[in-house]
Amino acid sequence: MALLSSLSPHTRRHVQTIMLAYPRLRLTSARRGRLRNRAVGGAANSLHLSGRAADLSGTTADQQAAVRLAVRLHAVEALDEGDHAHVAW
Repeated sequence: MALLSSLSPHTRRHVQTIMLAYPRLRLTSARRGRLRNRAVGGAANSLHLSGRAADLSGTTADQQAAVRLAVRLHAVEALDEGDHAHVAW
């Protein structure tokens, strides 16, 4: 729950929609500080820094479905990264 509450309200609503649609997904990353972002290899301008991005892990099928749903929800970033889905608004 702490990860979810770190997201901006707009992003949080969309992530909750995705997680309700695909309940086996786990929220594995949300808002990050600069040091954590650097440690995980995040981009210097990552939307994680402002709480506008989230990473979701689960089955390949659920991650791909999450990306498709994020696109329908007008995400500015919706990527299947292999080991997680990255979504941002």
